[in-house]
Amino acid sequence: MTTTIPVTYLDQNGTLVIESRCIQVTGPTFTTTYPFEVIYGIHPSPSLSTLTIQVYLSTASLATFEDNDEQKPPMVTNGQHSLVFKVESWTDELTTTVESLRTLVFPQANKQKRQVYVFLNPTSGNQRAKQSWTECVQPMLASAGFISTDPTTTVVVETMANRVRQQATELGQLILTKQQDEEALVLCLGGDGTLHDLMNGLLDSLPADTDAATAFGGIFRLGVIPAGSGNAFALSLNLHPNDIGHAALRVIHGQARSFHLLDIDVGTVNNNNDDDATDWVDHVVMAPSPKQRRVFVVVSWGFHAQILSKSRYLRYVMGNKRFSLVAMALLFFLHHYKGDVAMKQVRHYDRHTQAFDQEDTQVVHLSSSANGAGFTYFLATKQASLEPGFNITPFASPFDLGMDVLCMRNATADQLKTVAGLAFQGGKHVDHPAVDYYKTQELYLRVHEATDICLDGELLPVNAMDVVRVRAIQDPIKKNAFTVLV
Repeated sequence: MTTTIPVTYLDQNGTLVIESRCIQVTGPTFTTTYPFEVIYGIHPSPSLSTLTIQVYLSTASLATFEDNDEQKPPMVTNGQHSLVFKVESWTDELTTTVESLRTLVFPQANKQKRQVYVFLNPTSGNQRAKQSWTECVQPMLASAGFISTDPTTTVVVETMANRVRQQATELGQLILTKQQDEEALVLCLGGDGTLHDLMNGLLDSLPADTDAATAFGGIFRLGVIPAGSGNAFALSLNLHPNDIGHAALRVIHGQARSFHLLDIDVGTVNNNNDDDATDWVDHVVMAPSPKQRRVFVVVSWGFHAQILSKSRYLRYVMGNKRFSLVAMALLFFLHHYKGDVAMKQVRHYDRHTQAFDQEDTQVVHLSSSANGAGFTYFLATKQASLEPGFNITPFASPFDLGMDVLCMRNATADQLKTVAGLAFQGGKHVDHPAVDYYKTQELYLRVHEATDICLDGELLPVNAMDVVRVRAIQDPIKKNAFTVLV
């Protein structure tokens, strides 16, 4: 249905046309179309005979614009803009039209009572998370009717060093006590590290007897506002890591979608089992852990994990530049890591057909060879990109239950550099002969040397012959506990 309203805009007579998923502003010298997805405020003022529509414009917010370039909104500056339309006289019919427009643009704002909890890390990334909330995100959500204009009604949790996961657990307990009365939304302003602690803490808050019906459709709904130095999860949601306003629009207009984490356990092979036996994976005994480990970005071993391990001492001296320096040193003194990998429910990527094979019903084994060759690069991920443009596992998705696994064995420094370059070219490296790529639901990694394993940017030290198990969360409640606005 199309509605046309005669207006005066920018001192020119024109029309405001409301169509199915956009508004179109037409004047004597211009026609500009704004998709609903860039609108964050609709404010009528009958006494002044004006209608103000607020839009957020950026390259990211207009990325899916389907109209022709001539009708795209003028990108004078990125950011928030107010379009003020003057009407000749305000009528009851116009009031009804504006209310209908508001319902079309902001269907989420008309749902049941909602409580928004803001989980904010003031030290993440460039330390602008708090400013981003007060100056951009909070005003946009309030203008859309998504939250109250009274900031005191929104719970804001500022994280404290060494207490982030505990704070998230306390937040989860608060949400669970109020769940019957209101819909809860947790907004995270931080990077992957903050999200890692938030998700783990929220899952820690779930009692063992959580009812399955309660968890149906997700217990915790998340909105992601990227504000860290690492924003891999935001990238998987097609959010630009430097565009806070675009992320706020996604919260306003997005639909909830389930995503899944991975469980991490560490154990050893039963001492009675021969280290060289091919069935070693059937004799792994997991050690109890006081706190469950879960990841949602990456588990890595070898070259990738060592970049993080060796660079931690340079963090406060060099910042993010330390990673490049350490990577160059590791390339010069290239090491191949001894270990064994076993994967279940595996699909192997065939570089010739450029597709995944049928699922293998047998356990797939990868091991260091007796002649000294080992694993140079190994990671299992839930995200396609670990940094902007670096599509290291281009087919990975947080919405899948399993994970993508990429490894290189006995690779040369030149091969590593070539593969890294191709990863920045849309993930073309998966067709390189030095790369093996898999999808799996469960993997076991047995390391032959004491080393560090990277879990979402945190380091887990393991001993020689320890086994790290990575698998989709088995608990039926926790497996489906999260949804995110996309």
